[in-house]
Amino acid sequence: MNKLSVEEDIKSITSGEYELEFYKNIELNIDGNVKISSLNNHDLKINLNRDSIVKLESIYLLDKNINIDVNIYDNVVLDYNVLIINNGKNKFNVNLNMLGNNSDVKIKLRTINKNDESNIDINCNGLIECNTKDNKLLEDLKGLIINEGVIKISPNIKVLTNEVEANHLVTIGSFDKAEMFYLKTKGLSNKGAKKLLIESFVTSIIDDINREKIKMEVKNIE
Repeated sequence: MNKLSVEEDIKSITSGEYELEFYKNIELNIDGNVKISSLNNHDLKINLNRDSIVKLESIYLLDKNINIDVNIYDNVVLDYNVLIINNGKNKFNVNLNMLGNNSDVKIKLRTINKNDESNIDINCNGLIECNTKDNKLLEDLKGLIINEGVIKISPNIKVLTNEVEANHLVTIGSFDKAEMFYLKTKGLSNKGAKKLLIESFVTSIIDDINREKIKMEVKNIE
């Protein structure tokens, strides 16, 4: 996997696997078959050009408001996994703009708050532009309540054409009682069972490259 430090305003990325480090708000142009992993806290604009096949994994240890814009053109396949561990009172906006035809976009977003004082407001906005056709969009958004912090998730899809398949799924909940009971029958304490379920939740959509970093963050969640 290629490791890139992205410091300039616009960076073009072609086929390959990349681990990106962002030091400022950035715009990316993507072509070809691309896999990108990033851990950052900056605004981002992404242009997915014609015939791109993209797997994008973004992790945010959130401590400020973030805005993400993704422009999707013709014949694009996008699997977009987003993990947010929120610290403080923050807003996270992601805008998926389907501007071409025959694209298939799936976003999986998972979020938790780090402590009782943390609140997060997430807006996932899908736009399917007029005069486009044969597009698919799925928003799969989940929040895990582990403390007194507030999680708000708004799934928004604006469809301006008839030839489209668009759906959203939203779940905000606490620990599953059956899973907690099962883990405690295996000898785990209540705290240990919760930590294991948190770890499972946050690592379920990320690859091995960032998994150990996230496990360390889980240990600091109150």
